Amino acid sequence: MKLNDPFGRVSKRNQHNYQMLRERLLQAGVRDSGGVSLFIRNMSIAAAKLWLFFCGACLVLAVFLPQLQTVLLALNILVLLWLAAVYFKTRMHLKRYLREECG
Repeated sequence: MKLNDPFGRVSKRNQHNYQMLRERLLQAGVRDSGGVSLFIRNMSIAAAKLWLFFCGACLVLAVFLPQLQTVLLALNILVLLWLAAVYFKTRMHLKRYLREECG
């Protein structure tokens, strides 16, 4: 039993997320390191575009609603942290996929 995950919920969720990603990659025909690199690049671009869109929307709102600037800044930081966590967790799963499936 682990102290930070006594009932194994986090490890089960991580395993389930990895299996879902693995199935999607196999269905898409990604079976080599080049395909995984392309997937990582596309994922990075999509994450950057999403954050820039959200940041731009918050800037526009901050111009029209200056009293909400602090809230919008906090929301931007929260979204950035969430995107970073999802990005790094997906990268971890992709590295595992490279080890297990691509040799």
